[in-house]
Amino acid sequence: MGINVNDSMAGKFMNYNKCILPKTEKIKSYDHCIKGDALMIKNRFFEAIDEYLTALTYDEFNIDAYKGLGFAYKQVGYIKCAIESFKTAKNLNSFDKHIYYELGICYTMENCFCKAQKYLIIAIKLDPNFTDAIFNLGISYELNIELSKAELIYKEIIAYDPSYTAAYNNLAGLYMKKELFTDAIKIFKSLLKINPEFTRAHLGIAIAYEKTGRSSRSLRYYRKYMELKPQSTNIPYILDRLDYLKFYRKNKSMNLNLKIVSGNI
Repeated sequence: MGINVNDSMAGKFMNYNKCILPKTEKIKSYDHCIKGDALMIKNRFFEAIDEYLTALTYDEFNIDAYKGLGFAYKQVGYIKCAIESFKTAKNLNSFDKHIYYELGICYTMENCFCKAQKYLIIAIKLDPNFTDAIFNLGISYELNIELSKAELIYKEIIAYDPSYTAAYNNLAGLYMKKELFTDAIKIFKSLLKINPEFTRAHLGIAIAYEKTGRSSRSLRYYRKYMELKPQSTNIPYILDRLDYLKFYRKNKSMNLNLKIVSGNI
């Protein structure tokens, strides 16, 4: 999540250049920030928030406390509070790519896609190889129905980092939305070459094959998905599809036989 509890105390103090505080005040602020980081690792987010807020009572310019607050608020769904915390952190350090990245994520969660894209683009300008920021920019475009831009970004990520499975998954999902099922199958299969147990790819291929009328192939991938993820909430749906496809194939075979018999008569 970007929180590092192993930073040296000296490294922490380097961020506090906005004012001169007594050494004891900085130490207290640092200690509460470290406690907040530890609580974050344990998923005790509300307790972490209390620690970060306490850290700020000792040092109102503690950038790590503001960043920690942003992460914690985001985890408990207080997105507006997270945004304010990250914005304050940004004002203390305008060259931290992770702050802009987190602002982009938060604005995406708020469905403010233009603002999300603005901050993600800044993060990418600070680090052109920031793949997670590039990927989330693609997500923001996709959610904003800018599908051509999203498609281009996912393709660029795959070309740059062929092991980035999330880009394959999203690109294939985008093709499914556009009903380009053959293209979706191709991308899902490329994903499976990287990770043969990527269950969503098996399910996506099964649905795409069913949509294109290739029921026997569809059955195979539905079964593989069930094998890999037997406790999935999708299982009842898949069982219904299996029954339908079996019935469809049986009736299709019966109709074919009837036509042959009729032709012989």
